[in-house]
Amino acid sequence: MSSVKKYASSIVKLSDEAIKDLENLFSLKKYKKGEIIDAAGKTPKNTFLLIEGIARSYTLDKKGKEHIRSIFIPISVFCSLTSLLLKTPATSTYACITDCTVFEGNWDTFILLTKKHHDIALLHIKNLESAFINIERRVNSLSTLNATERYLELKKVAPDIEKHIPLYQVAAYLNITPIQFSRIRKALYSK
Repeated sequence: MSSVKKYASSIVKLSDEAIKDLENLFSLKKYKKGEIIDAAGKTPKNTFLLIEGIARSYTLDKKGKEHIRSIFIPISVFCSLTSLLLKTPATSTYACITDCTVFEGNWDTFILLTKKHHDIALLHIKNLESAFINIERRVNSLSTLNATERYLELKKVAPDIEKHIPLYQVAAYLNITPIQFSRIRKALYSK
């Protein structure tokens, strides 16, 4: 069973024809650690299904400082949704934290498939719902939790995150400085 079929079938029941169309749409790509999957500043064309590795989305402020918006672990769907919908240049870059394996598919073709197959439309709705929930949780986390609580939440989702990415990137995701992150880790692990 392909990863595309496995992922999609875990969310909604798909017809054999819908599965075949999805498998024809998505192609397997391998990216190296640090490689850009989709760059800010260009109008994106694709959506991605991460099946191996860890990826991130980030923006740069006016001073060139990175702000990590999301960290993706398998199995995750990601794309520059606003840019795909509005056909505008992306404001975020999607990059590999580790070597990554993704399925990559053309967004416009995927949308055509949602019109052809009701079950793919349901899959799309479920993916959009999941994305909205994740964004809302992230905003709420940044608004209501302190840095230690945000770190502990991240550890629930990705327990070994520090083994895979530099600590400064974890700090950036938590929206704190590396020094603050060091103090949090010291306080937690000295207990």
